Amino acid sequence: MDYIKSGFVELIDYKGIPQPQLLAYNDCYKRYNKFYDWLIFFDIDEFIYLKDFKSFKLFLNDKRFKKCNRVQLNWIFYTDNNQLYYENKPVKERFTEKEPKARGRTKGGIQGIKSVIRGNIKNIEISCPHTLYKRTRSCDGFGKRKKVTSIITKDSDFEYYYIDHYACKSTEEFINNKLLKEDVIHKVDNNMDKIEWYFIYNKVKKEKIDMIEKKTKYNLTKYRNRIIN
Repeated sequence: MDYIKSGFVELIDYKGIPQPQLLAYNDCYKRYNKFYDWLIFFDIDEFIYLKDFKSFKLFLNDKRFKKCNRVQLNWIFYTDNNQLYYENKPVKERFTEKEPKARGRTKGGIQGIKSVIRGNIKNIEISCPHTLYKRTRSCDGFGKRKKVTSIITKDSDFEYYYIDHYACKSTEEFINNKLLKEDVIHKVDNNMDKIEWYFIYNKVKKEKIDMIEKKTKYNLTKYRNRIIN
């Protein structure tokens, strides 16, 4: 099915515009907030998991969110499964390994969030892709009120409601999508921070270091002492 030709998806092209993510989010909310009860701001490589609801619509229509204007859900990251190269298969088939120590208990530590925001809220200016709008009534997946102070939260549930996030995929895709492309949100060159983040969630392997160094010309000597056989 061609979602664009059928009218199911409207494509708005932001190519050539530096750091377009927040611009796109604000434009989306201003265009459509009066037409929908909720607007979802997730990425194409993120999948919502609901243990006891058949659809996200039924979930958001639940009475627990009656007095809530923003619902926050936590991520579960998936590793690169030690795959070096892209493979033309769905990400759910290619990557099955959750991040090290991922959500080993139902209530974990401090974790990043993504948000859903209610429509028809006046004078909204989205300033963060995660929290969307801090000055509104926010809650977790159980309808429990949450004070929004940053893009992370404490004591969130990782059993019933969360987002499967395939953030890095293979080493090749991490390089091409995260290191060699202009960042859609950050204005500074933080590629070394991205590499550090990558090796927090994925095993440090010689082949990965070699590939990153070859394609980016970065010096990753410090990671060679952390190589896992």
